[in-house]
Amino acid sequence: MKTLKYLMIDDDLDEHEIFQMALVYIGEPFQHTSSFNGLEALNSLKSDNKYVPDFIFLDLNIPIVNGRECLEKIKRIESLLTSKVIIYSNSTDETNIREMQSLGATHYMKKPGGLEELVVNLSFLLQNKDLPFLLNKNQ
Repeated sequence: MKTLKYLMIDDDLDEHEIFQMALVYIGEPFQHTSSFNGLEALNSLKSDNKYVPDFIFLDLNIPIVNGRECLEKIKRIESLLTSKVIIYSNSTDETNIREMQSLGATHYMKKPGGLEELVVNLSFLLQNKDLPFLLNKNQ
């Protein structure tokens, strides 16, 4: 079984911890990397082109380089063309959702209300190849 690589870019430590707990609960082998702002993530991704995460979970409201700018820059890094970039945000604003899709995000996932919902959403993401852009537990 392949070890999946996840990069989470979010300034909230609790989000990183809950995310890791959900991945452990799912039971798939994984390598989780954390960045707490867009600049830190971009510098790390640019400096090590051998590290290619399978999934990049990106919050929109992060410091220094916001999620929108970070997404634009990630999409310009050639080594990351195969990485799936999932916007992971509290925002359900349709304008944000459409804009992130037009900028090249693979999916848009609203941050869930708890661990159980996150496990369901992540399991759905991992088990399905043909997914709609907007992901939620009801799909």
